[in-house]
Amino acid sequence: MLTNTTLTQVGPRPGLAPAKTSKAAIASLVLGVLGFVSAGLTGIPGVICGHVALGKIKKSGGALGGKGLAIAGLITSYLATMIILLAALATPAILKSIKEGRTMQAMSNGRNTYMLLMQFEYLMGSFPSDQTAAKLRPEHPTLNLTGTSSNAYFRQLLASGVATRSGFFTRPAAEVAVPTTSLRGPMRWPRASVALPTSRSTAQPNPWGGQCS
Repeated sequence: MLTNTTLTQVGPRPGLAPAKTSKAAIASLVLGVLGFVSAGLTGIPGVICGHVALGKIKKSGGALGGKGLAIAGLITSYLATMIILLAALATPAILKSIKEGRTMQAMSNGRNTYMLLMQFEYLMGSFPSDQTAAKLRPEHPTLNLTGTSSNAYFRQLLASGVATRSGFFTRPAAEVAVPTTSLRGPMRWPRASVALPTSRSTAQPNPWGGQCS
């Protein structure tokens, strides 16, 4: 006994136009890629476009294509968003670590400067002053070692040989010109002049803390 059988055609029907690529899928991929260079600003829109594209492709019954583009857009968009979020979460910890490192470096420089002053007093008989500048001037006639500025005192420490480098006296900033160890470069510090006691017998506090007695 013969019966009517309905045949279902697999694949595109002859004469029909090929499936169009979903514009939302293309947008998702583009936004996902841009998320890596836009600080993740396009990551979330890329995720939304990717899900919208997949939904439309599924409901189109084959009229829309671009499923692979939509998936690729979702992957790149999620990655870009996650990377930016992780960077945002890690930034405070990184900044705190940098600040603590600079604080420790400043404390170390302060201790080193204090020790240099003690060595200078032992060698020259007093802390940096016009008298010690006069003793050092014959060996360094072109240097300005006199005065009550911190620059003049620091030059005396370097000229005496107690300090071999100027890194203790400068801060890492673009507007500061770091002097060379040969004492021939410019010397500028964005600090006010610091008056030091002329000897330990004055029993005055020095600018680095503690009593000079």
